[in-house]
Amino acid sequence: MGELAAEFLRRWEVHGGPPAAPPAAGPQDPDAGPAERASLAIDSSAARRELRWRPVLRFSEAVDLTAAWYAPWASDRPFDARAGMREQIETYQRLAAERYRARTGVGSAA
Repeated sequence: MGELAAEFLRRWEVHGGPPAAPPAAGPQDPDAGPAERASLAIDSSAARRELRWRPVLRFSEAVDLTAAWYAPWASDRPFDARAGMREQIETYQRLAAERYRARTGVGSAA
């Protein structure tokens, strides 16, 4: 979780999010957290094995797109949700197509 938080804060700043509050002082219990935390862990091995599913986005890309969505919303800048969604869907579709072609050779120029 620490890696996710650190990456999100880096991307948050890049996308102009307002300054984040400093972490709470004092020792942090690594086991403290919401009761449902254990159920939030996702194991995609069955989907990979049985469906040959592969994620489209790399970890850093997923975090970047998330920060890019929330940073303007949380700031004082104007935020056009429709345009933001359209842009992110187009980015995802472009990456999915590029990576599918790279992996399979389907759709590549002969």
